[in-house]
Amino acid sequence: MAIAPSVLLRLPAAGMEPERLMREHAALFARVLSRQITLVAHGIRETNRLISTRTPWIRQLEAALYRDALTGLPNRRYLEERMAEAFRGESRRVGILMIKPDNFKQVNDTLGHEAGDRLLREMASTVTRAISARERPAAGVPCVVRYRGDELAVVLFPADSARLRSMGGTIRRALGSRKTLREPVRLTWSMAAVTARREEPHGRWWSELLSRVHAVLFDSLRRGPEGYAECSPENGTGEEGT
Repeated sequence: MAIAPSVLLRLPAAGMEPERLMREHAALFARVLSRQITLVAHGIRETNRLISTRTPWIRQLEAALYRDALTGLPNRRYLEERMAEAFRGESRRVGILMIKPDNFKQVNDTLGHEAGDRLLREMASTVTRAISARERPAAGVPCVVRYRGDELAVVLFPADSARLRSMGGTIRRALGSRKTLREPVRLTWSMAAVTARREEPHGRWWSELLSRVHAVLFDSLRRGPEGYAECSPENGTGEEGT
């Protein structure tokens, strides 16, 4: 004799609201919920273990999240999310120097996008070497970051206007002595510099510092090529330099 298949309980039944499920099958619902909580807790513990032990998989994930594929530099996400941790508990000023070619579009239009990519890679390596020749890294600083498109950001600590201006001059000379992509396009560079303490003006100091230096950079670009602009910590205004 054939026995027809039977269904003891379909969970959840079609159209059954969670409240009704809890009311009509309280014991079963409690066991299912307990099992789900256990699985989630296990997943959280395993994730924390992977992060704390910095397994190769986690290092690869961090590289994908925080490393620019074209230049090999840390990316904007790294600058925005991770760099501020280096200054926790510090009261001294941190500085950001931002660098942008004045005529990068001309490189792409004249020589092609592959040449533009080569320029960005060369720009990244040139700035990194220029800084490495002057600075002794500590706690991840100084740091060169591909901020956005053709813009690089250099983080210095501790920093003041004189130090940022001096570093800007070093970088400008290094970029000017590059051996490739010098013809038929003569490249020039604009820069902007801002300093701030961790406690000013309030908890969003880091994101506001990044926004400020980016605004000062574009203010410098509007004034003409090969500019250098600083932001006054007292009033937040851009001041043209040489």
